[in-house]
Order: sequence, then C-alpha cells, then structure tokens
Amino acid sequence: MAKHWSEVKDKIENELDKIWFDKPIEFNMAEKGYFPSGAGTDGSAVGNLYFMIADTSNIGRHVVEPCMYAALDNDSIDVETIKIFWRYLTGGTARLLGSMAPPNCPAPWLNLPKVWEFFNDIVDSYDSIKTKDDFREVYYSWANYLTCLNRWAMICFPWEYVWDKVPKTKVNPGIK
Repeated sequence: MAKHWSEVKDKIENELDKIWFDKPIEFNMAEKGYFPSGAGTDGSAVGNLYFMIADTSNIGRHVVEPCMYAALDNDSIDVETIKIFWRYLTGGTARLLGSMAPPNCPAPWLNLPKVWEFFNDIVDSYDSIKTKDDFREVYYSWANYLTCLNRWAMICFPWEYVWDKVPKTKVNPGIK
C-alpha cells in the first residue's frame, strides 16, 4: 500500500526529534567498531566511520541538496523529473548505508537502516506527491535527517587517529 508523503515526513521528523540531542544507537555501535554486517577492512572500522561522514554529507547537504533546491526553484523542471533526479542521486548511497543482503550482508552495511527505510518510504509516497511544494516538504525533513546523521558521524570519527598520521609542518605543528 502506497504511503502519503505527509506521513513519511512525520515519521522522519519523529526520528529526527529522537536523535537531535541523543546519539542514535547506530553511532554508539559504530564508535565501538561494531558493524554486524561485517563491513570493515582488516578489523578496522575507520573506513566505515569515514564513509558514514562522506555518504551522509553527499546525499544530504553538500551534493544532493543544492541540486534538489535548484531543481525545485527552476520553473522548467516539473515535479516528476525532480522525483527521478532524487531517486537517482540518493538511492545507491542510501542502499549502501542501510540495506541488507543476506547471507553475505546480514545487517545494514553501515549501521544506518533508517536511511534506507526512509528512502524507500519516500519513493513509496511518490503517487501522493503532486506538486513541487509537496516534494519540498518531505525533502526538507529528509535533508535535515541526513544532516543530523552527518553531525553524529563527525562526532564519532576518531579524529585523533587521523591527526596523529598527518605529517607535521610549520603550518601544522600538531597539538601538544
């Protein structure tokens, strides 16, 4: 049964309210290096944490968001085309962040199942999205959700690990 975009927006907003100040369990797991999917390289989760930052940023505020708002503000682009743009620009990354593919990937690949769930909920609501304003409403919640996840990913990343690996120069003498 198809969903209505306003119900999807409310669902995303409810999750956003839960995680705005309280770190989601998915990031507690990631911070400890626990990825039930098996994601990681040679027992290290640093790459996973990096991709949690990069991918939430890419399908959130830094890559997709400017494109989507430009399309929404462009009178020559209709809402059906915008739906196609958004699906193509976010679907693959949303899948990598939160889908499963048993038996080889028994849990959400990068611990973010709600990214994949919300992506699919929005696609399932496409029939109810009749105007650009409808899309803008649900998209605003999606983009805010991704931005919130990106901020948690930035907090959880072991920056001290990276900082220790950066060559020290006069410009970058390191912190003592």
